[in-house]
Formats: sequence, structure tokens, C-alpha cells
Amino acid sequence: MVQIYESLKEGNRDKALKAQEVVIRLRATLRSYPPIAAYKKACELRGIQAGPPCLPLRRLTPEEEKKLRAELEGLGLLSV
Repeated sequence: MVQIYESLKEGNRDKALKAQEVVIRLRATLRSYPPIAAYKKACELRGIQAGPPCLPLRRLTPEEEKKLRAELEGLGLLSV
């Protein structure tokens, strides 16, 4: 979001639109998983400890975690 703001502030509309596309894809990715769990796991993968989701929400399965990691890497949001 900061990149979008700064790009627009600099007058670089194309760069802002590319960053917006990443945000749209990220939100779609996170919504494809159980509520809250994917957001918390994404934070954890970026080094921010968010803890597990509170009951009755569930954690991601190991398969879901692996898939989420790959998708975040594909978006350029994690180091490979």
C-alpha cells in the first residue's frame, strides 16, 4: 500500500497500478483460505508473530501452509 501511495506521489501511475495488481492478487489469495488463518500465517512467514487463530477458527493444514507459501513467493512477497 505504501508503494502505491509513493508511486502516485512521484507521478508514476504505471508503478502504482502494478503494485495495486499485487494487492488485488494477495487479497484474493488470502480469501481462498479459512478466515483469519491465512492472514496470521502470512504475517508469520514475513517475520511477524501473530499467533494462531482463536477457536472456533482453525489453523491452516500443512498442505495449505505449503500452498500459501508458494503463492506468496509467486507474488514476490517472500524470499525464495
